Amino acid sequence: MIAKFNLYDFISNLIPGVLVLWCVQRMGSATGWHFPFEFSGGLPETSLLIVLGYVSGLMLQAVAERFTQRIILLPLWGGFPSARYLLPDDGRLSKSYKDQIRVLITERFKVSTDPDLPDNCSPDEKRRLCLVKNEELFALCYEYVDSLSGRPLSFTAQYGMFRGLLTAFLLLALWSMLLFFRSPPSPQGSPGSFLLLAAFYAVLAWLCYVRCKRRSEDFARTVYALFVSSPARKQSKDC
Repeated sequence: MIAKFNLYDFISNLIPGVLVLWCVQRMGSATGWHFPFEFSGGLPETSLLIVLGYVSGLMLQAVAERFTQRIILLPLWGGFPSARYLLPDDGRLSKSYKDQIRVLITERFKVSTDPDLPDNCSPDEKRRLCLVKNEELFALCYEYVDSLSGRPLSFTAQYGMFRGLLTAFLLLALWSMLLFFRSPPSPQGSPGSFLLLAAFYAVLAWLCYVRCKRRSEDFARTVYALFVSSPARKQSKDC
């Protein structure tokens, strides 16, 4: 478990944190502001960079989880793929496959797969309650297959990394736009260069969004596939 935790931390926290610090250092130098320490240095500077990068990554993930995920990702996706795939009107998984997942959940955990819907429930409220119920069912599936393969952890770590990078590039694009409108020409750079940076960061943010969406889908598909195929795997081990 410690090795898995360290892998997740390294991918999802340290890499985005160090990248943000480097971008801030480069953009700050263009406005005449210098970072408190240089990125090229000895062991003390490198150790400080790792610590600051990790802390920056943690704060970045907090912003990503609270704002980017809730305000951008989930509204665009209509919910997490892990919950959305089990909805009756979602076509990413076949009906027979979804029925098989629900039957196995009922058999293994002795729980109902139907959400508790109040009377006169609106369509939006019904969808929300179904998503909440499906998230609970997916959590059971993930707990069941957690020790069978490292692929789900790899996908969720990459999802966290791309979500953090998406947040970082969106913030950097916003900062570049602010510098474009507020910075006068200087020997270090012209305001027009900040507009180009904003466009560059916007493209990177889009690429990170695409990969973030793909990794979240890979995570959900892999967990469900492991959950359905796990009885055969256990039986082969016993033989």
